[in-house]
Amino acid sequence: MRYVETHTSTPIPRVHLAEFDSTNAVGTRFMLMDRIVGSSLGKVWPTLQPEGRETVVRQLAGSFQAELLKLEFPVLGSVVDEQGIVGSLSCSCTHPPLLGLKCGPFKSTKDYMLANIYAELKLVQERYKEKKQCEDRKALTDCLGDTSLQDTQK
Repeated sequence: MRYVETHTSTPIPRVHLAEFDSTNAVGTRFMLMDRIVGSSLGKVWPTLQPEGRETVVRQLAGSFQAELLKLEFPVLGSVVDEQGIVGSLSCSCTHPPLLGLKCGPFKSTKDYMLANIYAELKLVQERYKEKKQCEDRKALTDCLGDTSLQDTQK
C-alpha cells in the first residue's frame, strides 16, 4: 500500500503496522491503518442516480485503475516495501505455504498459474487422503465393533 501511495495519486490509508504471519502474539494476520472518513461505496451505490454511478465508475476505471495498471514489476508476487521490492505471495486461495509449496515471486504469469494448479492438485490429494484414512478407520472400527475409535467430526 505504501508503494501505491508513493507511486500514484490514489488515496491510500496510511498503514502503521501489518502482520501477514498468523503465528504472532495476536494469533492472526492483521493490518492497522488510518481510517478514511467517508461513506462506503456499497452503501452509497443504491442511492446514486445513473449519472452518479457513471461518475464513480469513470473515476475508478479512468483514474485509479489506469494509474495502477501503469505500475510494472519484473516478477509476480507481493510488493513488500515502497521501493517496489517483490517477495513471495502473502496468501493464496489454496494456501501454498501451508502445503509447503513455492509461493513466488514468479517470473511469469504461466509460472504463477502452474504453481496455483499444482497447489490445487496437492490440496485435492491431501483431502482425498484424509477422507480415505477416515473411511479406512471407520471400516476397521466397524469390523472390530469398537465405535469409540471412530471420528466424531465429518
